[in-house]
Amino acid sequence: ERVRALHELVLVSSKHGLNPSDYHLAQLAQRLQIPEGDASIARADTEILCTDALARLVVNLRFGKLDPADLEPTWNFSRAIAAADPVQAFNELLDAEDLHGAVDRLAPQLDFYRWLQRALGAYRTILADGGWPSVPPGPTLEPGDDDPRVAALRARLLVTRDLSGPTAEQSTRFDDELRAGVVRFQRRHGLDADGKVGPKTLAELNVPVEARIGQIR
Repeated sequence: ERVRALHELVLVSSKHGLNPSDYHLAQLAQRLQIPEGDASIARADTEILCTDALARLVVNLRFGKLDPADLEPTWNFSRAIAAADPVQAFNELLDAEDLHGAVDRLAPQLDFYRWLQRALGAYRTILADGGWPSVPPGPTLEPGDDDPRVAALRARLLVTRDLSGPTAEQSTRFDDELRAGVVRFQRRHGLDADGKVGPKTLAELNVPVEARIGQIR
């Protein structure tokens, strides 16, 4: 049951932007297929595998997968467990009745982190549904324009819910409702919120959903 619980934890590590294969996902799944009582695979080997998987997972959840100093030398975030012996802390984790709860508490308990988790799930759903359409290149689109590309702009903003409510998706008219959707998109992406679709806004609109998922991860 502990191996099964660990396997489930590794599976859901993707919700934290992690790659389950980094934590021996396939090997854990193989261990679960061995009939109970079958000694063909040494118990010690399984225990070493599970210990390594859990250790890797909790360290990445607690401290992140990248060392901040590798990104910016002046960042000096501590990667030590404050006022605790690492071995003792790990043994307490192994003895926890609720392994899922104990591991989850090691991840950042911040609203920003939870928002990113929700965004990651939302964008993965968008990817599974086929992603979003691109907006064809051309001159700047402004409120009041009547342009065939406006229909593609509407469809693009509807996917990410920057545009909502009753709207004529095929309309080629750049109306006030569409302008509000463009402003919402621009604010989310740190652009000048002028409601116009110039080169910078167009470039951000056409970033593939796979790239956005990578940024969030």
